[in-house]
Order: sequence, then C-alpha cells, then structure tokens
Amino acid sequence: MESNIRNLHDEIKNLQLQRVVLSLVPTNKTPWSVVVEYFRLFRFGVNPSATVAQLRTAAESNYPFNPPIQRDFLAATMTPDVTDGTVSGIDAIMRSWKHVSLCFNGFQVDVKSLENGPDDSVIVTTKQHVTITENMLKYTFPHLIDDSGGYSHLATKLLRQQILIRGSVHFKWNSENGRVTSFLFKADMVTPILHLLHNLEDVSDVFRSSRLTPECGVVTGL
Repeated sequence: MESNIRNLHDEIKNLQLQRVVLSLVPTNKTPWSVVVEYFRLFRFGVNPSATVAQLRTAAESNYPFNPPIQRDFLAATMTPDVTDGTVSGIDAIMRSWKHVSLCFNGFQVDVKSLENGPDDSVIVTTKQHVTITENMLKYTFPHLIDDSGGYSHLATKLLRQQILIRGSVHFKWNSENGRVTSFLFKADMVTPILHLLHNLEDVSDVFRSSRLTPECGVVTGL
C-alpha cells in the first residue's frame, strides 16, 4: 500500500514537472514564437527571468531536484545537432551559455529588431551594455593578468569601462519538423574595445589569447 502511494506521488511529481516545462514551449510553434521565447529565457544568460524563476520555484516545491528549464526548452524547439556556429548539440550550447555568462557579469541582451529572413529564418539584432569587471578580465582575457594576479597595462585600461556591443543572430528553421537547426550569433567587440584603447595593435593583443573571439564566439579547446 505504501509503495503504491509513493509511486502515485512520483507520477504526480513527474506530471507537474512536465507541465511546467511544456508551458514554456509555444503551443503553436512558429519561427517567431520560438525566437521570442528563446530571448525571454536567455536574456540574462543561464539565469532565468523572474517569471521563469517563479515557475522553477513552483516546480521545486513538488520535485526533489532543480529542473533544467532552459535546456528543456532547447530540446523541445531545436534539433539535437543544433549549432551556434561554434559548437553543436544541446549540451554544448548550454556549456557555451554558461561560459558567456561567466565572462559577462550581469549579462543582459536586449532585442532591437526581428526580421524575416530567407526560408522561414529569423534575423534578430541585439545590443548589450557591458561593464568590464575583474570577473570579465579573469574569464575572458586571462592572459592580461599575470600569475601573481597583477594586471597588465591593457587590463588596467579596460577595467571598469563600459562598452556597448551590437550584434545579430540568424535563426534557421526546419519547416518539416518545426525546429531551429542553427542560430548564428555575431557581434562586434572590436569597435568598443578600439574606442577604449585607440589603436589596433593593442586591440590585437587583447584578443590574441582571449576566450572569446572578436565576434563574441566562445573559443573552444582552452
């Protein structure tokens, strides 16, 4: 009897978790609805928005572990081999998001426009205000910090400066299975860094061993 009751409770918890996850997936999946929900969930990097946090808290009260809401959304709306142009696969995408969130303390990306592209694709333009913190130097430009923790002259120039990063994301859509196959993100980090350092040679030194490319792509294999 007790075993049956426990099994029933487990089934209820599973159903409640599935309901929370499914509520994040647009009922009528279109390229635009998926893209809009993607940016709502990932606007602050790997940390959810307040609305999603409330859903997660509600789920946790009925489930013994923290459900990976953002990953489940990717799995429900994108192909298993989805790529961001650097890595492929849901888990690899999540690892990239984690790295980007570490690099940009207080990460927040704002959508400026959405446009229809060829073959049901969607092109999104974005902007992001960033303050170059010690955390960002540590995770993004570690070569500018020596083994004893001392800052190079370039790190000193960059620290606590604010920059505006403009970018775009091109979401490609498979109309046959109703899923995103790729979302290629490109941004311009060179221009704002150049405004701070005033010469291309220093900018080149900043990105020479950086963990992000000048287009804000994650450098793999480091």
